[in-house]
Amino acid sequence: MACHHVSTVQRSWSCAACLAALVLVAAIGAFVPTMFSRLSANAIDSPDDLSLTASVAPVTFRQGDGGPFSETDDTYIASGAPDTNFGANPQLLVDGSGCRISPATVCKTLIKFPHSIGPNPGQVPPGSTIVNANLELMITNKGTTQGVSQVTEPWSEAGATWNGFNPAGSPATKSGMTAPSPTSVGLYAINVIPFVQAWVDGEPNEGILLATASSDGIAYESSESANPPTLTVQFIPPSSSPPGFTIVDLGTLPGDSSAVAHAINDAGQVVGESTGSDEAVHAVIWTPSSSPVPGPLTLSFQKGDGSPYSETDDTYISSGRPDTNYGTGAALFVDASGCKVSPATACKALLKFPNFLGSNAGQVKPGSVILSATLQIEITNAGGTQFLYQLTEDWSEWGATWNGFASPGSPGTKGTGLSFNAPLGVVTLNITAIVQNWVNGDANDGLLIWSNSADGVDYRSSESTNPPKLTVTFRSP
Repeated sequence: MACHHVSTVQRSWSCAACLAALVLVAAIGAFVPTMFSRLSANAIDSPDDLSLTASVAPVTFRQGDGGPFSETDDTYIASGAPDTNFGANPQLLVDGSGCRISPATVCKTLIKFPHSIGPNPGQVPPGSTIVNANLELMITNKGTTQGVSQVTEPWSEAGATWNGFNPAGSPATKSGMTAPSPTSVGLYAINVIPFVQAWVDGEPNEGILLATASSDGIAYESSESANPPTLTVQFIPPSSSPPGFTIVDLGTLPGDSSAVAHAINDAGQVVGESTGSDEAVHAVIWTPSSSPVPGPLTLSFQKGDGSPYSETDDTYISSGRPDTNYGTGAALFVDASGCKVSPATACKALLKFPNFLGSNAGQVKPGSVILSATLQIEITNAGGTQFLYQLTEDWSEWGATWNGFASPGSPGTKGTGLSFNAPLGVVTLNITAIVQNWVNGDANDGLLIWSNSADGVDYRSSESTNPPKLTVTFRSP
């Protein structure tokens, strides 16, 4: 079978054509004109089939990694030595009292990556959409809950002191949040998406502040140590969203079943080929158009909201009644001991939104980029620190029991989990990474909430008047 060639791509390229090619390739990103997708039944590819979606690029900043933008400034300030700078110290200290110098000394830590934002390769471009951002620290002395805030006041590693701020010991901050409790020695990650998003949106990058009111102090390794802090950012560059495309099927050449075309022509059109439903090789042209690219979409899923995809399955399991199912209860209980049945009874909660993923309108499409995902759940009885994990073992609301899992009372999970405080009222939990795992192909087996505290926590379930709510902001593939 002979192969013919579309004449428009056999010509020599003029300088103008070369420029058009460069411009178009830059706009498309990693698209290679000789990589083809199967045509649909009507012999016209859709843009989604062409792998022209925005890329998500990770960059890492760590002092000493060889990167030109990895400078890391960090220090701690101490009320007991208010005019002393600790910028050259290999440790970073966070303590509400009793910090090294005296029983009354308070220590706070400052960290920033001053060159992480910028237009150069290896930096996070201004105007990007931050998909994920983690600050990783090496803990050498574990402690308790600490606050993390975005610093808005200038400071330097070599000059920062307790008295150098006004008021003393209180750098100006915004967007504070509670970080997971650093309860073990070793590597510790803090989600800093809101801070990095603020910096790429134009706010000054003055880093973050770690502080606590607890006397159970925490020690980290600084940028002067063998294990410096690391900032890792996943983002969508502002220019990475592809333009719209008009796609024309040129069909096959007369008298044959094949038309081969590989190039960018003088009009700046990508010319290629794709096999149609008739198994013939068609030539096709992708022409850039001015069609706007859809922006992020936000969807919420809460039982009773009227959406066909808002089903919410939840229950708790109890060691005191290991073969009993509680799927119809209006409350979810989490307790390490003393949970309802007996002093030794432990309870854990299970929760999932089984239908939020899918290809229909009103669902989050598989393969999407998750910009934000939060779980809101109401606490009716406050208690001790809680832990949330991604589940990897299947279960049902009507069938789950303590003994129903391969390891009784311990459903399969993955990841390091999220710890959070449990005050009265609605708590909002950032589960962006977990939802991204699901849209990337992990089985959606939901979430596990458990605790090692005997101070139990009660939540409202999907059978209550205020069910749990999942909110997802995403870009479709």
